Amino acid sequence: MTIMSEEHALPPRGPGRPAKYPWNEWFKHGQTIRVTRGQHYDISTENFRIQVNKAARRHSGRVSTEIVGHGQGLMFTFYLEDDLDLPDRNVS
Repeated sequence: MTIMSEEHALPPRGPGRPAKYPWNEWFKHGQTIRVTRGQHYDISTENFRIQVNKAARRHSGRVSTEIVGHGQGLMFTFYLEDDLDLPDRNVS
């Protein structure tokens, strides 16, 4: 069994790692954002769409999304959770 010395101890765990994407800037109520693969994100557009949905829930909201540019971009609009006027398309 190996026992780690204090100099090799893990640093104290903080509230989490910093966000990779500027969610606080992108998630303004009713604001539509268009991002492009390779410029704003480096994963597949479908996987990024999933990340946008998860992040919106963490920010007490929901998003309406649309894949654009032959799958090389994503357009999304953020809505606060308590907003009743959500569009019908691809809201999650």
